[in-house]
Amino acid sequence: MLDLIDPGGDEVTVDGGWGVDALLGGQTREHGDLDLAVPAHGLDRIVRTLRRAGFERYPRSDDTEFMFVMAAGAIDVDLHAFAFASDEQVASVGVAYPRAALTGHGAILGRPVRCIAADGVIRFHSGYEPDDDDLADVRAVAQAFDLPLLPEHRRSTKG
Repeated sequence: MLDLIDPGGDEVTVDGGWGVDALLGGQTREHGDLDLAVPAHGLDRIVRTLRRAGFERYPRSDDTEFMFVMAAGAIDVDLHAFAFASDEQVASVGVAYPRAALTGHGAILGRPVRCIAADGVIRFHSGYEPDDDDLADVRAVAQAFDLPLLPEHRRSTKG
């Protein structure tokens, strides 16, 4: 999928569960979708590429102009577009990614990818009640990168 959307590996940043797996260097669990942080200026090109490959926009109640899912059969690509004002450190449109969060590097099936940085993974899993998958992701990243857990990541999991 990444070879189709971003053949040069320099435009999208893998987010979500696959981003965690990229940081950790291997798949840790099954994933229902592929979350991608995409520069807003490249969003139309990526949507056209996905449509040529048989993907269509899959409507959800939380869709926005800058955050939506493209689906083909059982494959979902969750696009999160962003754009920075020239001097801002946080996205000025779309998803509010801090610049530093988009600096991670990892690999998926041996393919080098850009992904959310480890400290960004931990920060993005705060401010809500994380589920067991979220807790497992955050704990694995914190351990692998010797980062502290936030208080909401300290509860025990159900499984």
